[in-house]
Amino acid sequence: LEEAEAVTISQYGEPLLDLEGVKKAIEFCKGLGLRVDLQTNGTMDFTDLNGLIDIAMVSLDTSNPKMYTKITGTNKFHEVLENIKNAVDMDCILTVRSVFLTGINDEELVELAKILGDIGVEEHFIQPCSVYRECLNDLLVLGFDVERSNNLFEYLKVVYNCSEFIKVVIPGC
Repeated sequence: LEEAEAVTISQYGEPLLDLEGVKKAIEFCKGLGLRVDLQTNGTMDFTDLNGLIDIAMVSLDTSNPKMYTKITGTNKFHEVLENIKNAVDMDCILTVRSVFLTGINDEELVELAKILGDIGVEEHFIQPCSVYRECLNDLLVLGFDVERSNNLFEYLKVVYNCSEFIKVVIPGC
């Protein structure tokens, strides 16, 4: 921990299911002088963490409620979008993280960028999909285009189109 600069609270399910535990973790990390980032699926309100976290990252891969349900298996698109809107005025960087799923959300990511830009989200982090053998069949059922997923131009084209509406960030090497 001596060399650490930041901690991201995420993974292994939705961290906000244990809001009090998250608050304790934030307090501990802040006590060590660390930046604290939260990664959430956005289905729960997190504005109680205003002033406590430095970066809030909300996962959202589509602008379409029906596709959201297909991708996530839940019908919570509107709750996620409402929680993002509520978080815009928080005292932290608000980032929406999306995975580019070729053949599934190509057009929808651009529409999502418009929506996010209109409501005042600071940045849209768009990453290419990493395909693992264990999830390939689930992606194919949704219409994932494996061949196009390896095409850097396809990815950058969507990123470029999104950047017309919001600051877009992509992963570094």
